Amino acid sequence: MTVEWTAVADLQSGIKRFKRLRDGVEISVIGGEKIKGNKMGLVQIWKYGDEPEPRLPAFKYLDKDGEAGAKYEVILENHTELLSEKSPAGVAK
Repeated sequence: MTVEWTAVADLQSGIKRFKRLRDGVEISVIGGEKIKGNKMGLVQIWKYGDEPEPRLPAFKYLDKDGEAGAKYEVILENHTELLSEKSPAGVAK
C-alpha cells in the first residue's frame, strides 16, 4: 500500500518527523533524508536564521505489509516534541 499525505511548513518550530499509524498502531517514523546538512534526518531543517527552512519534500511511504481495509493516520511531531492530532483516517483499498 502506498500512503501519501501533505503538510504545511511549521515556521515557528519546524517539523521534526511524522509518525505513521496503521489501525491505530505506530508502524514507522518518517524523517527527512540524512545528508551532510541534515545528519539527524529531520523533515524540516533550520536555515541560517532563527527559522526552519520552509521547503518540504513529497510525503509518500510504501507499506509492504499493508492490506485492504487497513486504516492509516499520520501524526506530526515538531522540534519542541509537540504532537499534532491524528490526521483523518485513510482506508486502503
